Amino acid sequence: MEAYQILKELGAGKTSKVFQCQFKNDSDLQTNSENDVEKVETIKKECQTKNKQYALKKFKDYELSQKDIINEINAIQTFSHPNLLKLIEVDTTNKEKQYIVTELMPNGDLFDYVAQSNKKFDKNVAKFYFKQLIEGVQHMHKKNYCHRDLKLENCLLDEEYNLKICDFGFSCPNIKDSYEMERFLGTDGYMAPEICEQREYDGFQTDIFSLGVILFILNCGFPPYLKSATSKDPYYKYFVNGKQEVYWRNMKKKFNLDVDDNLIELINRMLEPEAEKRITLDEIIEHPYYKNKDELNESFDQQERKQYMEQLKIEMELSQL
Repeated sequence: MEAYQILKELGAGKTSKVFQCQFKNDSDLQTNSENDVEKVETIKKECQTKNKQYALKKFKDYELSQKDIINEINAIQTFSHPNLLKLIEVDTTNKEKQYIVTELMPNGDLFDYVAQSNKKFDKNVAKFYFKQLIEGVQHMHKKNYCHRDLKLENCLLDEEYNLKICDFGFSCPNIKDSYEMERFLGTDGYMAPEICEQREYDGFQTDIFSLGVILFILNCGFPPYLKSATSKDPYYKYFVNGKQEVYWRNMKKKFNLDVDDNLIELINRMLEPEAEKRITLDEIIEHPYYKNKDELNESFDQQERKQYMEQLKIEMELSQL
C-alpha cells in the first residue's frame, strides 16, 4: 500500500473502504526488501501512464468478513473481460492491511443515473448497458462463477461510460449442494424468490433473476415490485400466480409505460418464480429483444450515448444540490 498515494475516500461498507489513489513518484517509494522492489516494478509497468489514478479497496480486519474477502480476491483474479472491473494489484500478506487495487471508474454507477435522477433510460441506452451487463456475466458463468449481488450499484461506468461489473465479495464457484449455495445473501429487491425463501439455489439462475430486475429498471425507471420477490408482495404476486398479463396491463395504465412485447416477454422469463423454468443466459442471447437490431437506432453512436449520459449526470448533480 506504500506504493500508492491516497487522494480521497470514495466510499465505505461493512467490510471495506474504497479510496481514490495514484502511484507514487519513485522518490516517494520506500522498499525494505527485494520482494518490495519487484512488486513496485510490476506496478510501474501496469500503471504506464504517469499520475494515472486507481481505486484502492482496503479490507477491514473482521473475522466474519474473511470468507467474503477471500471470495472477492479469488474471483477478481480469475476474470479478464472489458465489462468486469480490472484488477491491478492484490496484497493479502498482512491481515490488517489487506487490499486490492483496481482501475478507477470516474463516472459512478448506474444507480446514480437511474434512481437519483428519477429517470428511465432511452431505449437505445438501456439495451446497450443490458448487453454489456450480459457479456460480463457470461464471462463469469463460463468461468463457473456466479455473482450473487448484481444490482445497479455494482454497475460502474468508466471514462467513456462503458459498464463494468464490480464487488465480487459474494461471488463464488457455482457448485451444486455446496455450503455457498445455501447462504442467504444479496440485496433486497434484487434477490430471487429461492433466496428470499432461504432455499438451496443455483447461482446462475439467481443471477438471471437479478439481471431481470435491472433490465426492468433501466426501461421503466423504477423496480418491478415493492421490496421482495415473494407472494406477499402486492406486485410480484402476479408473477407467482401466473398473471403477468394482468400485471403489465395494470403497470402500463398506472405508470404510462411504453414497453414492447419482446421486452415484456424477456422480463417475464427472467423474473420467473420457479428457478428451473427461468430463462438461461444462452437463451437470453438468442432472444428477439437481445438480437433484434431494428429496435435500436443505429445512428445512436458512442458519442451520442456519452453526451446523453453526461447530460443525465448534470441533471443528477443539480438534483442533489
